[in-house]
Amino acid sequence: MVLLANFSLRGSYDPKAGKKYGGNRGAVEVSAEHSNISINMTEKTKDKDQVKPVGKLFTDVEKRNVISSLKNEIRSEVFGWLNRWKLIIVGGLSVCSIIGFIIMCWQVYAWVRRESAIYITDSITKKFAEPNIQNTLQEVASQEARTIIQSEVQPEAEEAKRQTAVFENYLNQMEVKFDAEYKNLADQVSRLAERDRLIQLADDAINNGNRQAYEELLRMANNASVDEKVRSAAKAEWFQVKRFYIGLTRVKSRNLARLQPDGTKIDLKNEELTTQELIQSMLGHNNWIVRALATSSLKDRKEGGVPVALLHAAHNDQNLDVVKEAIDSFESVTGYKGADVFGVEAAEVWWQTNEVEVEQKLKEQSQKSENPKSEEGK
Repeated sequence: MVLLANFSLRGSYDPKAGKKYGGNRGAVEVSAEHSNISINMTEKTKDKDQVKPVGKLFTDVEKRNVISSLKNEIRSEVFGWLNRWKLIIVGGLSVCSIIGFIIMCWQVYAWVRRESAIYITDSITKKFAEPNIQNTLQEVASQEARTIIQSEVQPEAEEAKRQTAVFENYLNQMEVKFDAEYKNLADQVSRLAERDRLIQLADDAINNGNRQAYEELLRMANNASVDEKVRSAAKAEWFQVKRFYIGLTRVKSRNLARLQPDGTKIDLKNEELTTQELIQSMLGHNNWIVRALATSSLKDRKEGGVPVALLHAAHNDQNLDVVKEAIDSFESVTGYKGADVFGVEAAEVWWQTNEVEVEQKLKEQSQKSENPKSEEGK
C-alpha cells in the first residue's frame, strides 16, 4: 500500500516532540510502502518553479507522529465525505429497494389474482354443473324473473299500453276530425264544381237556346236526392233562364222568304206565306231562326190543325226560342193561358181536355173568314 500526501505545512505543532515543523517554506512527501516510511522535505526557493531537497529533517519517532497525524486527517476527510453522502446513498438504496419490493408485490398480486380468477371460475362452473344447484338456480331465476316482471316490466308494459291506448284514441279522434273536414272540403269542392256546371248550363240555355241544358237545370232543381245547396243553385239558374225568355224575343222583327223551284228566294212578309208553308218551315227547317220565326207567325193563323202543329213543335224542338214561340202562338190560337213560358206539359194536358171544342171554334172561324172573301170575289 502506498500513501502519497502532498501538502503544505503551516506551522504544524507536534505536542509529543515539543517543536514546530514545516511552515510555508517547504512541503513534506510521505511515502509508505508496507512498513517502510520515508519523509522527504523540499524547500521552496525564490523561484516558484524550482524545489530543492533539504534532506532528513525528523527522527523515527517524529516520523511516526507525522504519519499518525496524516492518517487522522485522511480518516477525518474520508468520514466527512461519507457523512455527507450517506443519506443520499442510503435514500437511493431505500428507494430502489421500495420500488423493487412494490414491483415484486404487484407481480405476486397479479399472479394471485389470475390464479384466483381461474380457480373461482372453475369452482363456480363445477358447482353450477351440479343438478341441485341448477334446480335452485332455475327456481331462483324464475322467482326473480317473476318479481322483476311484476315490479318493473309489468308497470312499464301497463304504462306503454295506456299510452298506446291514449295515442290510438287521439288518432281515432284525428281521423274522425280529418274525415269530417275532408268530407266538408270535398262537399264544398263538389258544390263549387256543380255550381260552375249549373252556370255553364244556364249560359248554354240562354246564349244558344239549348233545351237539354234547360231541362237539366229543371231536373236538378226538382231532384230531392241532390244536395240542398246545389238544388237551390239549380233553381236560381233555372229561374234566370226563364226570366230571360219571358222578357225577350230574338225573332220579332224578321221576315221569311219563299224558296222558288229554281233555288232562288223571294222575300215576303210573313202574312204573305200560307199556313201550310209556315207549318212546314216550323217543323222541318234546319235553321232555328227560321223555325222560330215561322212559329211566331202562326199565332195569327187561327185555323184547324195549327194547335196540334204548335204543340208538336213545343214538344220536340230542341231550341228554346222555338219552344217559347210555340207556346205563345198556342195561347194566341186556342185561348189557353199558361203560367210557364216553357209549360209544354201543362199545355198538352189542357189540349187533351179542350181539343174538340177548340177545333170546332177554329173551324167555324175559318169558315167565316173564307165567306167574306168569297162574297167580295162575287
